Amino acid sequence: MQPALVSRILPAVLLALLCNASLRAADEAGAPTPGKLKVKALLDQHLADWDDPAAKQAVLRELHDVFPAQLTELQAIAERNRDEAEEVSGRLVEQASHLVDLKADNPREYERALRLCRLEDECLGLAQKARAAQGADREALVASLKKKLAEAFDAKQESMKRQVAVMEAELANLRRRVAKRAEGRDQLIERRALDLLGDREADW
Repeated sequence: MQPALVSRILPAVLLALLCNASLRAADEAGAPTPGKLKVKALLDQHLADWDDPAAKQAVLRELHDVFPAQLTELQAIAERNRDEAEEVSGRLVEQASHLVDLKADNPREYERALRLCRLEDECLGLAQKARAAQGADREALVASLKKKLAEAFDAKQESMKRQVAVMEAELANLRRRVAKRAEGRDQLIERRALDLLGDREADW
């Protein structure tokens, strides 16, 4: 090969090598992929009207901390169906916002809700890995998934039992109020009549 030709080709080869090295370094450093950028845009879209920057950041932190597998799933959805991705990302923002509110208003209930959300996300993460695995690795991941699903099921059952207990207490209270109103029916009617006639205020 002639020296002049080598001098022209060599810089191009070196440039290509440098570009490939830069791309590898960017990947290793966690540079945003197109999928990640789409997810970020979707989340930003749902949070665009939020006036409180601190609240917005709190929701984003909760999203990335509690729902990593669901955010990964969202990347795949965003690649194939924008409308579905918008719906899924909206639900995730609502869930994270609810957790942030619970954390401030009811720390005990927040811990329970947080555990359930983490379990469900861990199940999805194991399923993602199992779908990509084969042979013994897949069998081990499926076994781990079933174990985690059992844990999530039991946690969900406990949550539903607590909800039932709360509703039963509210129902019992409502029944007491109905019974009390029934006992004072005539007096309540008389008091309400006076109230409507302007003679007095009544608790109807």
